[in-house]
Amino acid sequence: MKLDPQPKNEVASCRSTDDRTCRFRPILGSGFRLAVEVTRRCNLPCLHCFVPRENLEPSLEMLIPLLQQARLSGCRKVLLTGGEPLLRSDLEAIISACAWNGMLVDLNSNLLTLDWERARHLQEAGLGEVSVSLHGDRTSHDWLCGRPGCYDRTVQAIENLLNLGLPVDVHGALWNGSLPGLPSLVRLCEKLGVASLTLFQIIPLKHASTAAGRYPLSKVGAWEQLASLRAQAGIPIRTIGLCAADLEECVMGSGLLGIDASLHLLPCLLVDNPQGGIPLQAGGFASALEQLATQLARRTWAPACVPAQAN
Repeated sequence: MKLDPQPKNEVASCRSTDDRTCRFRPILGSGFRLAVEVTRRCNLPCLHCFVPRENLEPSLEMLIPLLQQARLSGCRKVLLTGGEPLLRSDLEAIISACAWNGMLVDLNSNLLTLDWERARHLQEAGLGEVSVSLHGDRTSHDWLCGRPGCYDRTVQAIENLLNLGLPVDVHGALWNGSLPGLPSLVRLCEKLGVASLTLFQIIPLKHASTAAGRYPLSKVGAWEQLASLRAQAGIPIRTIGLCAADLEECVMGSGLLGIDASLHLLPCLLVDNPQGGIPLQAGGFASALEQLATQLARRTWAPACVPAQAN
């Protein structure tokens, strides 16, 4: 696997209005992005979530050396995800370790517990950008997340981040029940001044394998509404999973790698494999990377994130 050992500085996300199969944006230049599951604990029972609900998370002592080794292997950007990363009291230390080693840090969070003080601490630690979920208007968001009031708390946290100068990308699930709230969501994103809005079709992955069936999407209705919203929107709006599947977009194992909460290296966190990835505790990141390259050459891995065909 040929990965650039000398990451370049062009690590900002490519934010544009487009329709894609892959959830992960390309990053400019060479090197790769690393998605890291820093915990599987979460404070929201989201109905469509595919991450197993368990108290599993890697220790700081084991995680930081692996992040340093990943940098030497060509990692230029780290996406910290979960579960809910903000539940880790040592999240600032993880961010600092990435930033200190020259990697841009993107936080994927529901922001439910993020107040002004912690937002400032995360920025001081080296946080570069944030991805947060808002699923339509207040009613549809709170219903899908399974907790009344979480919409307002998340919006306040977004405002805190933007006031600190951190770019925020809003992600929203698309299903028939969320379509009426899309105009409200777009207006809110414009008013707040977020960097972009990403709308994705719910995927039948792992233990949420029936989620796409429970929350169906009429593709024709979605396209019509999106065309109207895009024509008037002042921010980029992209979709994930509405267009025909294009596996050529998939960057797993090349422009993207993943580390799960049990410290296994995967070509992407959105894959299913009975073997569970390459253990990282034994030989370190570089050794696991070579083993993963061999598996990929044998086509052992396949993406599991392509949504079910919509109507």
